[in-house]
Amino acid sequence: MSGGDRIWYDVSAETGNGLQVGFAKPGDTDLNTTYYSAANLRQEGEMLKCTSSFTFAPPVKPGTYKLFLRATDGALGTVKGSISIGFVADVS
Repeated sequence: MSGGDRIWYDVSAETGNGLQVGFAKPGDTDLNTTYYSAANLRQEGEMLKCTSSFTFAPPVKPGTYKLFLRATDGALGTVKGSISIGFVADVS
């Protein structure tokens, strides 16, 4: 990823009470340092869903990152959605 890249999350789960999606440095298997993450807890009677977007910018440095999705409260089941990375074109 590099400066100006845009990240979109639209992820849902039928079961589970909490989920988090984001990026971590490769090798950070414990996900101690995460970037551009979104988290949500299930509200009674509603689907568990994370919908968010970010623009990649300092202080995060350009490079290779690991995408993750994790359950924060109960096991996730029937996870669906999309995660997209795009860029903003400089039209001049």
